[in-house]
Amino acid sequence: MKGEHHCPGSLLAKMYMQEVFPSIKSAIMQDAEAVWVIRYHPQVSKESLNITKVSLDEHIKWFKKKYINSPQNYCFVLKKIDRVIGYARFDIQENKELLLSMAIHPEYQRKGYGSFMIQQSLSKLPQRSVITAEVKKDNLVSKKILTKYGFIYFGESGDVINLKKNYD
Repeated sequence: MKGEHHCPGSLLAKMYMQEVFPSIKSAIMQDAEAVWVIRYHPQVSKESLNITKVSLDEHIKWFKKKYINSPQNYCFVLKKIDRVIGYARFDIQENKELLLSMAIHPEYQRKGYGSFMIQQSLSKLPQRSVITAEVKKDNLVSKKILTKYGFIYFGESGDVINLKKNYD
């Protein structure tokens, strides 16, 4: 019919599923800039412990070394219709524990994506991992999400609390 666009059912279904159900993927180099944009968004930065901003070029070099070329660190991105809307990074520490750092783009916060991100990214980690997180005391949303998925309090320093999860 005139004025109607033909869209095959499978393509329409795929588009609908991507809108309703975001996906978690291992990060690739093409995701580095989107992770940087989220990381340094003013609303995200105010919840971050490390507020030193690096240039996009420095970040891309660091991202490649840390997540693309290192099998010990993990970075997962949350995508909604091919747009990165969040990330979860797990960095190996000297004690072999994984330190979690995550963020959701402010446009998508308070919609359940943080919980989804944690749940799905934890399922992609190797079994028997010990995961730690450092969270500002006043970051109630992050504390709530992490405790929901089994992280427990194990100390604090200044305005930061430490949470840990034994994942096996």
